[in-house]
Amino acid sequence: MKIRHNPAGQRQQIQEFFDSSRRMLHAPRQTCVKACSWDVSEVVPNKPRPQWEIFAAEDDGGQIIGLLALDPQRWQIDLLSVVQQHQGEGVSSELLHQARRYAKKHHHFELQVIVLLASLPFFLKEGFTLMASDHQPVQLQGRFFLRQTLRPRLVLAAEPFDNGWDARAFTEILQTFIPVSQCQSVSCNLSDGAQGYVDALIGQSVCQRVTLPPDPALSARKISYAVRGNNAILEFSELNGLSDSRLYGTMILHALTQGCRRFYLVLSPLGPADGGLGMLEALGMKFIFDDRGGRSFRRTTRN
Repeated sequence: MKIRHNPAGQRQQIQEFFDSSRRMLHAPRQTCVKACSWDVSEVVPNKPRPQWEIFAAEDDGGQIIGLLALDPQRWQIDLLSVVQQHQGEGVSSELLHQARRYAKKHHHFELQVIVLLASLPFFLKEGFTLMASDHQPVQLQGRFFLRQTLRPRLVLAAEPFDNGWDARAFTEILQTFIPVSQCQSVSCNLSDGAQGYVDALIGQSVCQRVTLPPDPALSARKISYAVRGNNAILEFSELNGLSDSRLYGTMILHALTQGCRRFYLVLSPLGPADGGLGMLEALGMKFIFDDRGGRSFRRTTRN
């Protein structure tokens, strides 16, 4: 099998292939025509025929066994069809590959196609995605609209910096140097296991950030945590260097006022040395030490 672009001297055979594909489109349970737009399947009065770029798959005898018609004005695949005897031989995938190469060569990085339901799994496997409106697939008369982005995707991921740099801001700066017309870039945050856990969740739109009101008595930096539903994720490991854990309790109390009832605490071995005493006191516990040698405490309710 070989693929030829706009093969010379095959105009009549190409037209016959178009006509047979149009007839076959309406046959029950047909699998030959994988993509067909209205420009091919219907005769529209007074509408000029697109100047298609034709990619033809030929067998060893020079007979056309598969055809792809690409409209270079809309960059839409108007026809993709393979004869029944050569189904399952990778002809459709190779024709798509040639269409992608042609689009990239002409600095266009997106293809679109209109397919029937039976051909939907094939195009999804080839990397196409459904066009959607209000989270519902765009379809008309039993046909689905799909597109494929051909730009390479570059993932920029950074862990938290020890010197206080914002990892997300760093990746956003890198994105400004990437040519948007030739590459699709995505930035995300990573956690090193000790820091950056909350930023990573918020960066992936998994949670929302909640920031505590500024309080110079607590810390000069902004204190925040992540919330999803009634769940709060508090990253205590970012608060290393505190003399006691009272700020931990303040964060939990603030989360309670936001409706949180389940708490996930990200801890670090470098936390305060009070064993959580300050946190419990901030939550309303009072500790009374026994003067008889041993230390014990009883809990009192918060007013």
